[in-house]
This record gives sequence, structure tokens and C-alpha cells, in this order.
Amino acid sequence: NDPNLSEVPEVKAALTNAAKALYRKLQNSNLEQELNQHFTFFGAFGRAFLYLDVVDGKFRFNNYSPACVNMTEDEHGVMNKVLRTFRETAVNAHSRWGDDCPKEINEAVSSGDHSRANQDHQFLHVVCKREKRDQEAKNKENKEWASYYIHKESGKVVEEGGYDSMP
Repeated sequence: NDPNLSEVPEVKAALTNAAKALYRKLQNSNLEQELNQHFTFFGAFGRAFLYLDVVDGKFRFNNYSPACVNMTEDEHGVMNKVLRTFRETAVNAHSRWGDDCPKEINEAVSSGDHSRANQDHQFLHVVCKREKRDQEAKNKENKEWASYYIHKESGKVVEEGGYDSMP
């Protein structure tokens, strides 16, 4: 909380470099494309959901319709859980999660039956505070915010991850 700290040449240079790096990351992302839809949803529905993820070292923003997203808040009005439903074909789900998919998706993909492989499956993405975690561990399974992708029909968790902050 030292107001003079930002005037120290080394600190000033580090902050300038960090700001430039962030600006480059944002320029090389899809933020501009996603913001238009985000503001449309916000204006129409009074809420909008813009996720930030890092894929192959690049920022990736995803805007989701309020119709497929639900959230809960704590007693102070701070968002503490997000639940998003979405559909994915068996082929796309298998491409993303491989053998972590439930048996019916793996069988549909390996069956050679085009209609089964392209049948939609419902998934749920849940982001919430992680209740039990090892704060010393630096892996995604121990981050403060848990992320679960769940195949709704089978209830199988196909991916578990985490975030340092609410995405």
C-alpha cells in the first residue's frame, strides 16, 4: 500500500511490461467477437455470462446465453456457483474427453453408425467453490474453484478441473 512504489523505476518497468503483455494477449484473443453478443444478452436479459479460459497459452472467451446458465449467490450477493447445460454430439464429446466419456458415447462412436455417433448428449458444467482441497498442491484439482463437466444421463464426471478465481 505504498503510494510511492509505482514510482520506483524497476516497479514502473515491470508494471509497464505486464500491461503490454496483457494487452497483447487480449489482442490475440476472441474477446472482441464475444463482447458484442455479451452486451446484447446483458441488455436483453439483465445478465450475461462471459467465461475466460486459457487454451494453448491463449485467452479464449466464451459467451453463454442466460437461458442455459444458472447461478447461485451467497448471503452477500456474491456469485458462488454457476451451472451451465449444453449439448454435444457423441463424436464431439469423444473428441474432447476420449475414453473418459461414458460407455454409451464410446460405443456410439465406435459403432460406425453415423446417426448414433451424431446424436446429441446433454452435459452440465458446474463451477463452484471447492470444499476440500490441498492448498499447497499446485494442480487444477486443488484450485479454489472446482470445474466439473458431467454427462447428465449417466452422471459421470468426464472432466474435473479448477480455477484460481471464478471464470
